[in-house]
Amino acid sequence: MIEHSKIIRELSILLYLSEDGGHTIEEIAARFQLNSRSVYRYITTFKEVGFLVYKKGKRFFVGKICAWKKNKYPCKIKVKKLTKTYGSTK
Repeated sequence: MIEHSKIIRELSILLYLSEDGGHTIEEIAARFQLNSRSVYRYITTFKEVGFLVYKKGKRFFVGKICAWKKNKYPCKIKVKKLTKTYGSTK
């Protein structure tokens, strides 16, 4: 049961990060009753398994990979002028 609730939390955080506008570490921590260190660990895990995690200012977003493109470039997302890309494009 513990493993199940952890997966539910991870998927919930991913969905939350995919919302327009993204969210700060503090917002994510408050929403899911986590400390900021745990939120950073979740973000690192998402990157390690292949999700594209973007950061603009203090806000984090989850992007998509366009699998039909040869090198799997990130798809366009609704955020303008991203300052930094976190995650793998492999």
